[in-house]
Amino acid sequence: MTSNDLVRFLVENGRLWIAGRRDSFQATSDPLSPEDRLVLRTHFGHNVLNRARVAWVDEIANPDFYSAPELAEVGIPLDFRQMSGITFLDTIVLSRSRGGGPARRRPLLFHELVHFVQYRILGLDRFVSEYVEGWARNGRSYEAIPLERMAYEMQDRFERAAGRFSVEQEVVGALGGAA
Repeated sequence: MTSNDLVRFLVENGRLWIAGRRDSFQATSDPLSPEDRLVLRTHFGHNVLNRARVAWVDEIANPDFYSAPELAEVGIPLDFRQMSGITFLDTIVLSRSRGGGPARRRPLLFHELVHFVQYRILGLDRFVSEYVEGWARNGRSYEAIPLERMAYEMQDRFERAAGRFSVEQEVVGALGGAA
């Protein structure tokens, strides 16, 4: 499988997986807690804080399409079982086994809300394309995916209490579009 074929396969299947996971977790998710909303309101608008949902799982599962013959040669692109959180459009899924305690949970929630905003600005199709293409262009490294780097940089500022900033304005500035 060529690199272009791999990217195409992951984008096509990733879109379906994300939309399906969002729908399945939406039913069992909860709104952000009042405490989280209070802390996060200096960085996110009311629309984001009102629409975001959170669901908990023991472990984040890898997509079913990872068992496809097309991936036999390349293996698992990203092992989601090792992740603490993942965002499916407006629904954030957090891992009980990897999430850490309360001190780790809020920065993780912040990080995932950055992805929520990225989805809003880019839409599902463009988000998945940019995520997968960013992974492929940067040595197939999770840490080098531009959308992840953006989220980690903002999370770092949040954790350092580096002052008030609007995630939505910064994401729009970096990616284009309208909040």
